[in-house]
Amino acid sequence: MCLRCGDIKKTHVVRKFAVDDGREDEPNAEAVAKAEEDARDREKEMAAAVIAAILWLRGAVKGAPPYAVLPDDIWRGFNDQLRKALIPGFAIHDLAANAVMTGIGTFDPLDPATINRQAAYRDTFIQEFGGETRKAFEAANAWGIKKELESPIIKGLLVALAGLNTRQTGAALTQWASRQASGATEKSLAKMLEATAKKLMKQRAKTTAESEGWRLLNLGQWSAMDQEERKGAIVIKDWFVTEDERLCERCAAIPGMNPNGVPIGRPFNTPNGPLMFSTLHTSCRCKTLYWIKRGSF
Repeated sequence: MCLRCGDIKKTHVVRKFAVDDGREDEPNAEAVAKAEEDARDREKEMAAAVIAAILWLRGAVKGAPPYAVLPDDIWRGFNDQLRKALIPGFAIHDLAANAVMTGIGTFDPLDPATINRQAAYRDTFIQEFGGETRKAFEAANAWGIKKELESPIIKGLLVALAGLNTRQTGAALTQWASRQASGATEKSLAKMLEATAKKLMKQRAKTTAESEGWRLLNLGQWSAMDQEERKGAIVIKDWFVTEDERLCERCAAIPGMNPNGVPIGRPFNTPNGPLMFSTLHTSCRCKTLYWIKRGSF
């Protein structure tokens, strides 16, 4: 059963071609579903690794002077931690790639194009996650300077908030300022901030792991089918959505924008522009389905 949609029949509908002049293959539904199930454990590992990276950054901030701009070597160190956090994600990639090829062919994890694609994915993730984290930290530092907070107070704020994104940091600072204005003691403020930051850190790690894990699962399937296409097979892909109350308008429109399927080497048309495979956004539950046609149409 597909963990994202709960409907194996709807998820793995067999695509029929107009001309039956070669062998038609469809990924093994049970193998794909098992890979999705196994990916859940890897997502938990990734969430724990993201938390470890954030805690590493908090430790580095704790050792830096208050109000100081963190040196680039600290941010490079944080990026190294994020690189480690993706290791379970790339395990998901390979699980999905092998599963989608069950009964069809063999996935080569050392294929140069696949390795380069994974490296590009890793670099983009680090740039986006690390860049957002740095932006949020510097915004918190500027906020403290503007408020003319004493060094020990701003230091406590920066240590607690290090590793969060800008939305989370803004919400935590707003809550802190509101409590301070109402007369809360410094000790209670510090306790409140630590509890809030811990909760937000876990939320960010969980959301990141689930989104990146699902995206890497889809990338793994695409990589495997791309290898098969380069061996001479004709591979067709369809964008599949989960039809429930959580389905957003942008995702709902995509199947209709690609009604006859798309060759694997061409992007899907989507409201966000061309995409080679799902997903569309953070926490997206869309997936890509594949069929192989041996021979020609």
